[in-house]
Amino acid sequence: MSLERWHADGEGGHTLNAKDSADVLFRLRGDQDEAVPSATSLVIEGLALLGQASGNLAVTEAGERAAERAAGRIGDNVSGHPGIVAAARRLVRGSELAIFGAEGEDAREALRTAAQGSVDLDRLDLLAASPEDLPSQLAISGIRPERLPAALLCEARVCRAPVFSAADLGGLLSRSGAVG
Repeated sequence: MSLERWHADGEGGHTLNAKDSADVLFRLRGDQDEAVPSATSLVIEGLALLGQASGNLAVTEAGERAAERAAGRIGDNVSGHPGIVAAARRLVRGSELAIFGAEGEDAREALRTAAQGSVDLDRLDLLAASPEDLPSQLAISGIRPERLPAALLCEARVCRAPVFSAADLGGLLSRSGAVG
């Protein structure tokens, strides 16, 4: 991955300037949030989301190492680093919601509407006709609901039993920490 090749510090963290930057005396970090989130928080968030979407545990672990290194640097001074705290939160409580069923089917659309009514910034929502349409690396793709349409919620790499109605999905999402 280019991020690791050019910006890794060799200890699980990352720097702003690339390893081959000849005109820079120091390899700088971008931990401090300003008007936009810090570079470090964007790296952690990107690795966390890529790990979620791909099912690649090595990518998720790289995000965890980057978050641990950043947390060590900022210590108790979290007030200037909300981006790092928020990105690390995705690593801890990121979840995946898959809704399966034929496109345009009323019951699938009701499940999708229920999901959209429950905001969770750490949740990755997936829509597919069936589990076979998802990347095989995702744990959620290995679960075969007894009927479709169905919704599956996985939190902390553990998947719950499928639900088949919008009301059941709404109840499940309200208990999972989403805001609705």
